[in-house]
Amino acid sequence: GTVIIGGLNPSVIQGGISGWLRQEFRELEMLNDITRAKLAGTLHPFIEGQDRVQLV
Repeated sequence: GTVIIGGLNPSVIQGGISGWLRQEFRELEMLNDITRAKLAGTLHPFIEGQDRVQLV
């Protein structure tokens, strides 16, 4: 389906994201990689931690 919207400010879509949000996405991607490796059994034993602060 198609949705037609009006009155949208282009800068909302084209303005980019803030630095802290970019960092948040970067850290979430690292945590995803760590989780995938752990579940696959390929995570190096040196990498250990119980929470985000310890792992990232």
